[in-house]
Amino acid sequence: MTVTGGVWAFRDVEELDRAITTASEGLTRSITLDLSRADFLPSLGIGTLLSLRRRMRLHGADLTVVAAPGTVAHRVLMITGVEVVETDG
Repeated sequence: MTVTGGVWAFRDVEELDRAITTASEGLTRSITLDLSRADFLPSLGIGTLLSLRRRMRLHGADLTVVAAPGTVAHRVLMITGVEVVETDG
């Protein structure tokens, strides 16, 4: 699953939550989320990703977040200490 553009507002975060919940079959199947093309990721979006990851792990699944080094998302995730897998993007 890939995020393109920004996660700008609460509505975007809700949409991201719904999309990940659907793609992971109700948070029961592991998925990879590529943020290499995201150009804005506020604290609300980071909190949502952490919450989704925590909820998925309760079901034995995982949310792997990937981002290319040097991208906005990669820098934000590294600064905030969120586990991120580097990709060529």
